Amino acid sequence: MIEWTNFPPRRPDGVYLPDITGVIELERSDHPIMYRMRGISLLPDDQDRRLFAGPVRWYTDEPDFLWLNDRWGYEEGELNRETLGFRTSTYARR
Repeated sequence: MIEWTNFPPRRPDGVYLPDITGVIELERSDHPIMYRMRGISLLPDDQDRRLFAGPVRWYTDEPDFLWLNDRWGYEEGELNRETLGFRTSTYARR
């Protein structure tokens, strides 16, 4: 399960920038993974989607994922402003 909060600052043109802090809870572990993403957003496109992207950092004590503590990742996604549907992909190189 993933829980996150977003406290986005707003640019002068009214576009909000992602400022996300979250926790990933693994079913097989008592050690959650915290992540942090601050990025950029674009004005809505012709399908009323707001595209965003930015770097991600992870912090964890989970033995199988300690390598994440030494990595930067990249997240990109979109928010459909009409349906409030949300899609995101995050990349990290091991």
